[in-house]
Amino acid sequence: MRHHLQRMGGFALLPGLSMLASLVILPLISARFGSLGWVALSLGQSLGAVVSVVAGLAWPVIGGNAIAAAADREAQQHIFRASVYSRLLVLVVLVACAVPVTVLLAPSYPWSTALFMVGVSGNAMTAAWYFAGLGAPRLLVLNEGVVRFGGYVVALAGLTLGAPLVWYAACTAVAAVVMLVLNWRSIIGRGPLWVAGGLRLALDPVRAQLAGTLSRVLRALFTFGGPPIYAAAAPLQLPLLSALDQVQKAGTNTLAFFPDAFVHWVGSAGDQAPRRIRRSLLFLGLVSLALVPGWMLLGPTVVDLLYAGRLEFAWPLHLLLVVAIAGQLVVTSMELLLMVPLGLAAAVYRANTVVSLLGLVLLVVAASVAGARGGVVVWILAQTALVLCYLLALLRSRRSQRTAADLVSQAARGLEA
Repeated sequence: MRHHLQRMGGFALLPGLSMLASLVILPLISARFGSLGWVALSLGQSLGAVVSVVAGLAWPVIGGNAIAAAADREAQQHIFRASVYSRLLVLVVLVACAVPVTVLLAPSYPWSTALFMVGVSGNAMTAAWYFAGLGAPRLLVLNEGVVRFGGYVVALAGLTLGAPLVWYAACTAVAAVVMLVLNWRSIIGRGPLWVAGGLRLALDPVRAQLAGTLSRVLRALFTFGGPPIYAAAAPLQLPLLSALDQVQKAGTNTLAFFPDAFVHWVGSAGDQAPRRIRRSLLFLGLVSLALVPGWMLLGPTVVDLLYAGRLEFAWPLHLLLVVAIAGQLVVTSMELLLMVPLGLAAAVYRANTVVSLLGLVLLVVAASVAGARGGVVVWILAQTALVLCYLLALLRSRRSQRTAADLVSQAARGLEA
């Protein structure tokens, strides 16, 4: 138990540092630049998140369990090198296409919005899944948490001294580059940057993970597509939707360490995997339930701090918001600690593809007829649908296994006869 708490504490430092910085920087942006400032931040981050998900391929879903099951350190390094080559190839192409689109969509601060997009898109190169597979958060905290926090400190200093919004955006982009360099040095060491057959090493994962990547693309378009959709379909609702989106994403990112902390424990369990899956999911389910009363008590104060007193949510909106945050924790936990370890990654991809397509349609409808609150309801409906799809896939898998076992048993009895 002590080991699990230490591991969770280590993984918690990364989102904790980011949340601490957000509690300081977002109110400053709200006070200095108003709703135009947080709209630029939200829009840039949303578009960048879509790019980062696409460029990340399916590594965040399957990578951690692959590292946990790898035979030795050399095999782990090979997996990471292939991931960097493949992700970087896709990232460069996508960023080149996304910059002009971001500039055109931004209602204000277009180049700041574009730089926010570039900085967030660099999250595609994260090594969080690698260190989750190792069960070793120390280097993740040093290479990503400390660097990101340092970027926030530099950005905060500049904004306090009167720097424009683009200063903060540039700091996020520089931090993304530094994180990649440090992760490479920590995992690969002083090995060559490029190896023989590097192009094939880059292209093979792109082909092999095409189905998973398509699923994650659609999921990203739905998860991070709220601000762009509302910017086009309901611009008057955009400030409120952007504010809700910021809080929801901050909460989701802050809680992401919980399932990551169990990936190595479950992925390396062997015959003990079923027992560890049950225990980890039970714990995370209790955490999700505890979020609701916790947020209803503290949420109004948090929102007041984040938006410098310029924004206030009614209590039903707070309730919807915390259910969306807790629901995302449940979905992620089921994917990383249940579906993938049991070999059901394909079911995850299929469910996300269908639900995300439906969710995008519902977001467009909600923007037109239900306002910002309707967008939060759509998030919750999508999470509920995913949980049901996963349970159905698990039930079908168990029925198939029982059928196969019955056929083997019947064949054995026939041979004996």
